[in-house]
Amino acid sequence: MKELDYGKGYKYSHDHPGNFVTQEFMPDEVKGATFFKAGSSKREQDIEKEIKMRWEGKY
Repeated sequence: MKELDYGKGYKYSHDHPGNFVTQEFMPDEVKGATFFKAGSSKREQDIEKEIKMRWEGKY
């Protein structure tokens, strides 16, 4: 598979701070789509904030 460039450019999350690295795997049609929207729950709002911080590289 290596000779077919399988995994080329892949970044292993556990090699990065917080075990997170920004990389896109979704097709262009849904790239950047929001899949989680917090409700009024404090816990959901905390999760949404953490997701945003990770994707912005502020974690």
